[in-house]
Amino acid sequence: MYRNVHNGYALFDDIAVTVYEPPSTVGADAIDATTAHDGSHISRTGHHNDCFLASDTDYGTYTAPHSASNTDEYDYLSQETKYTVMGGETCNPNPPRSECDKAKEEMELFHYTYLNSEYHQDVLSSWTSDGCMEEVAARLGYRFLLKMGTFGSGAAPGGAVPYSISIENVGYASPVNRRPFQVALKETTTGAICAASDYSIDVRDWFGRETHIVEGNLILPNDLPEGTYGLYLNLADESMSLRTDLSFKVSESNSMIIFGGGQRLE
Repeated sequence: MYRNVHNGYALFDDIAVTVYEPPSTVGADAIDATTAHDGSHISRTGHHNDCFLASDTDYGTYTAPHSASNTDEYDYLSQETKYTVMGGETCNPNPPRSECDKAKEEMELFHYTYLNSEYHQDVLSSWTSDGCMEEVAARLGYRFLLKMGTFGSGAAPGGAVPYSISIENVGYASPVNRRPFQVALKETTTGAICAASDYSIDVRDWFGRETHIVEGNLILPNDLPEGTYGLYLNLADESMSLRTDLSFKVSESNSMIIFGGGQRLE
């Protein structure tokens, strides 16, 4: 299922959605970095394939099978889904196309964020028996790994704590929603918090197979109490009502501990 330009849009103020239409009816200009997050209807409506790998054309999702001489639809969809939501479900066993190698290849090419875990069970079971289901489940959407972090060991009130954080996204896609990038200090005994946000960083641009290095200085307030502080990375929901809800926070996949308002850098 794909964005339906001709029959209108289904969307909410702050949520991207997916609707149905074969890509041949979609305009030739795919979303790019200049239009990806401009708030327009087209930038907030994604793609859904309800017969992923079911035939050479995914049961009519594509107008013709993909080949060396027919790449337009695949090229369009790969570019478009770099910036919009992509997901779907399998609906028919179709080996070898529906087997692990092609499934992983196309989920990466089209930046899959979600896949129906209930259907088609014969296809999904084949991925389990062939040994790729664990990888697929781990890589759907985004998956951030902390590669390296360096941090200042201490500073006086009014001073600065420098930090450099290297994070790799090993998932198929980037995050769908914008999330403020925040580094915070939390006193280990009293719980006192000092935080700094960098709104120039947009994690929606942290694409799969890319590593991003974020550097900065956490400026300490002049009245910050002396003590021992843990350093945290916080990628919370933009909504004030969800910002402190752990269910809506990004939890990095390694070397970090979920703790209250963020993920502690170890």
